[in-house]
Amino acid sequence: MDGVAADFPYLPIIMAHVSHHLWEEALTVAIVKPNVYFDISNWQMVFNNHPGEFYRRLRAVLDGVGPWLVFFATDGPYLNVILPIDVWVKGIKEPDLSSRTDVSFTQEEIDAVMGIAFAHLMNLE
Repeated sequence: MDGVAADFPYLPIIMAHVSHHLWEEALTVAIVKPNVYFDISNWQMVFNNHPGEFYRRLRAVLDGVGPWLVFFATDGPYLNVILPIDVWVKGIKEPDLSSRTDVSFTQEEIDAVMGIAFAHLMNLE
């Protein structure tokens, strides 16, 4: 992905699933390639099983690239069986950080991830 992002610097590239288990490597690429974006689809499994870890990862991604390069996504309908869409949406819009007191999110970050950032990328404002 690094090579493609370098060769086509004006091409927006969305890394689906924040690259699954390679999210830290993907983050390293996105930090230096401003045309690389993430969606958080498929992270429902982490959220469902380890919400504190999910919020830690999301905070790390937002700290690395900012909220304007991170998009909410579902990867549904497959993952809607594992985690209903309404629970997934609420987990982002109203994060329960009781298990992660070292993590917080601003309303601007939440709003950006939940759609404003993607609308901006697509010039839908």
